[in-house]
Amino acid sequence: LLTAKAKALTWGGAWEAAVIVFCSCFFGGWFGLVFLLSIYMVIAVVDHILKDRTAKLLGGINKKHGPRDMVQVAANGLPATISIILYRITGEWAFLMGFAIGITEALADSIASDVGVLSKSDPISICRFRPVPRGLSGGVSLLGSLASLGAAALCAGLYFAFFWDLAGAGLLVLFGSLGCLIDSILGDLFQEKFRCDQCGCLTEKPVHCEKPTVRVAGIAHLDNCLVNIISNALAVAIGVLVLLW
Repeated sequence: LLTAKAKALTWGGAWEAAVIVFCSCFFGGWFGLVFLLSIYMVIAVVDHILKDRTAKLLGGINKKHGPRDMVQVAANGLPATISIILYRITGEWAFLMGFAIGITEALADSIASDVGVLSKSDPISICRFRPVPRGLSGGVSLLGSLASLGAAALCAGLYFAFFWDLAGAGLLVLFGSLGCLIDSILGDLFQEKFRCDQCGCLTEKPVHCEKPTVRVAGIAHLDNCLVNIISNALAVAIGVLVLLW
């Protein structure tokens, strides 16, 4: 709940995160507790350090900015929570890996977004290969990609410290990065985007300059939170299926 006081999470998001931490500890033991808490702490610290700079850059673009709410916490933690519960029920190591993949993807995607927006050059659309506004879903930059890879490597290092499993650590980097790639593709091709008639800004907000915007791309109601949970769930599902196979 310290994350709520630090304004990294809303109070609702903090309580939901507490439930996810409890499930991770109860069903995943010391690994689940330490792994998840370590990742939440990294996200909270990065948010706290960068929030003022990113708020200025993303305030007019992102639909949701600031402390993460219950929907955002669920988008980043629900697939991993389901996977750790299935691990305790079935005893299949693949589901424990699924838990770690879900958390790894969530951290990598979050760090890529927070750090990538600080890139000196404009991001490039991952599918259309043209510059897009900073913070717009589907845009990638070298800085953001390196930050994402570093976050995935951090998770892999934590996993390796517990299990001394180099192959498993490598799979975390692979499937965590795959989830981020899926997130960028979905965000570029299918996430709804709007244009403000007042300033001409391309945004993810249905209201901009205090007036309704016009949807110009994407599927209606497919916002960033839905894209996040779809990409996270796909990364977990693909990783678990490959490991079970």
